[in-house]
Amino acid sequence: MTLIQVLLSGCRCVELDCWDGDDGYPVIYHGRTFVSKISFKLVVEVINESAFLTSPYPVILSLENRCTLMQQARMAQIFVKVFGDKLITKYMFDTDFSEDPSLPSPNQLKYKILIKNKKINKMHSTTQLSKQKVQLSVNYRNSVYSSPDDNEEDEDSDDDELIDDYNDEQLVSGESQRSNSMTDSPMYNLKKTNPTGTVDQDGDDDL
Repeated sequence: MTLIQVLLSGCRCVELDCWDGDDGYPVIYHGRTFVSKISFKLVVEVINESAFLTSPYPVILSLENRCTLMQQARMAQIFVKVFGDKLITKYMFDTDFSEDPSLPSPNQLKYKILIKNKKINKMHSTTQLSKQKVQLSVNYRNSVYSSPDDNEEDEDSDDDELIDDYNDEQLVSGESQRSNSMTDSPMYNLKKTNPTGTVDQDGDDDL
C-alpha cells in the first residue's frame, strides 16, 4: 500500500525511514535495499494533504532517523513549514504544567500531527554538529576546487570563514596548552629566579 492509501484507510501512526540525501537534503527509503529513494519533503507534503481526509484524530510520525544533524535540521524546517499549526511543538494545555500532568486525549489532539523521535544529548549534538559543519565545508571546498568557477571566491566565503574559525580555535587551544606546559616546567621557574642566566663568580671567596 502507498502512504496515501495507508492514511486514507484510517491508520494513525506512520513510520518514516530517514536517510541522508546525496544533495544535502534527507530522503525516505528502506535502507540498504534496492527500494527507490523518495524526497523527504515530498513525503511530508503528501502526509499533510492526506492525513485528515478520513479521520480527524491525530497522526503520529515515528521517525527511524539515520540522518546527520545538519540534515535533521532540514527535516525540522520542512516539518514546521509544511505542517504549520498542525504540528505540535509545545505544551498545549494548562494541565501540562501541573505537578501531576496527564497525556491529552485523542479528542484534544484532533487535526494535529505528533513527531516521535529519539532525543539526543545536547552536548553531544553540539559537538557532532560542529564536526559535521567542518567536514561538509571541507568536502564542498574540495569539490569546488576540482572544478574551478569564476565566482568561486564569493560563493565559498561562508565556508572559508567557518573553516578559518575552526582552525583558529584549534590554534589558540594548542598555543594555550603549550604555554601552560612551559610555565609549569621547573626550567621556567629556574630561569625566572635567575633572569640574566649568570653564575655567581664570587662563590670561591665564600669557601
